[in-house]
Amino acid sequence: MDKLTLDNYLRIADLVLPEALNRYQKIFNRSLAFLESSKLTHTPEKAYSAKAHVQVIPIKGSSKTMNLIAFSSGDGTGDNSLYSAQNLIVPPEYQFDEKPERVFPRSKEGIIMEAFFPLFSISDDNVYDNATCLEELTTIETEDKFKLRSLGWLGQFPKLYRAILAGQASINPQIGLTKGYRRNGERFGDPHSIHYSKSECNQSALQIVGFLGLTKDDTYLMEKVDEVAYHHSEY
Repeated sequence: MDKLTLDNYLRIADLVLPEALNRYQKIFNRSLAFLESSKLTHTPEKAYSAKAHVQVIPIKGSSKTMNLIAFSSGDGTGDNSLYSAQNLIVPPEYQFDEKPERVFPRSKEGIIMEAFFPLFSISDDNVYDNATCLEELTTIETEDKFKLRSLGWLGQFPKLYRAILAGQASINPQIGLTKGYRRNGERFGDPHSIHYSKSECNQSALQIVGFLGLTKDDTYLMEKVDEVAYHHSEY
């Protein structure tokens, strides 16, 4: 995405963010509130396009900061803090010449649960509420290295996402988990990275999503998120 288009989409995103956050606040039935977010700013040092923050205020417990991330096609949240090209096998569809670490999963140590908020996408100056299509990546251990693999889609599956952006479908607000426990008690999502697939999803859109990491001190928020979130076992 060229800089002019990105700047225009970020301007639109800042205008519609309050409405988007309000949609998700209603899901929690007054158990928390979102304060006004900071403006989305470019993140040239990262492998994603822009970032902002919003304060989450629960009626019990301490406030938390939710990270808002803007993804252009090919963007990712990975880094080389845990893996490198020497100890990670990366399939061809996840390989990049520039910032290849964008897909390298990061440790989520200390985070018990991370909630995912698919806020909206912007394409051709149009806003598509609650529509996102991002891939969560993790690793499996092989004989002498780790191998990158997909854990699943966040937001919509690619086919539905493309239909939404074509005006053929719509979606209600839904909250996912990028780290947590499946209904059977199995832990998932550590380590992980989040990636906007060039091959599977619409390549022209800017996706705006929120990530809320919760620790052992956030029992009330974890309880409320768990009540409304969908789980990987339910994909």
